[in-house]
Amino acid sequence: MEIKVNNLNFYYNKKSGVKILDLINFKVPNNSIVGITGKSGSGKTTLAQLICGINIPSSGKITVDDIVINKKNIFDEKQLKNKIGYIAQNSENQLFNKTVKDELTYILKFLGKSIDENKIIEVLNAVGLDESYLNSNPLLLSTGERKKVSIASTLALDTDIVIFDEPTKGLDSKSIKSLKRLIKNLKSNFGKTIIIISRDVEFIHALSDEVIVMNDGKILIWGNKYEVFKTTDLLRDYCLPIPKTMEFSSIVLDKKNIKIGYRDEINDLLKDIYRYVR
Repeated sequence: MEIKVNNLNFYYNKKSGVKILDLINFKVPNNSIVGITGKSGSGKTTLAQLICGINIPSSGKITVDDIVINKKNIFDEKQLKNKIGYIAQNSENQLFNKTVKDELTYILKFLGKSIDENKIIEVLNAVGLDESYLNSNPLLLSTGERKKVSIASTLALDTDIVIFDEPTKGLDSKSIKSLKRLIKNLKSNFGKTIIIISRDVEFIHALSDEVIVMNDGKILIWGNKYEVFKTTDLLRDYCLPIPKTMEFSSIVLDKKNIKIGYRDEINDLLKDIYRYVR
């Protein structure tokens, strides 16, 4: 399922003259992973909330499959929720049901969807939790466990589009590796279209097909992730981090004139280096 953003502008209060998003244009192709990064306050989360219909554009439009979100169009919110699953940045703090099972089934009941017990256990396993958590009080779980429950509750909807907002926040390194595998699986085996919003450029670089870098409510650069992260001078000018694998490859090329290529994961990069030093 494709997402198109055309000439998008957004003010929280137009009278103030402060524009939060300024002339945003991009497309998220079907069955792709697009990473959106940038400094805090660059407009990433606001953009996600507009795509999900939580806020309405001041001008311009967003098209999600056959739904148009703009200032004039009245769309069916439930229909949009059946297309997009949104895992908010602090969604683990928004859990309120008495049990994990109730959390996973709450939104399904709200949208009138059937509840499949096996599916509930499946999504719980997918985020690294087992069946024993079903009757646990989510408010008594650790921050990382609550984060996993919030992700599982969104995945239970089985939407064609999934938006992750700062998904690595509160997770340890083992859980982050597990989340990477899950997102890759959602794309490759289930055909999902995914947006990842994060300041964790290592996470975005490892998973995304394309990357959008935002700054002060505008798109600074957008394109293939390797081409985007190769613009090291531009990113440094805006005090934005560069993935370590990309930075290392660039340094080796500049200092030693050795082109070892660009890799998503550090282990793959080490294999390339080993070939040169053998």
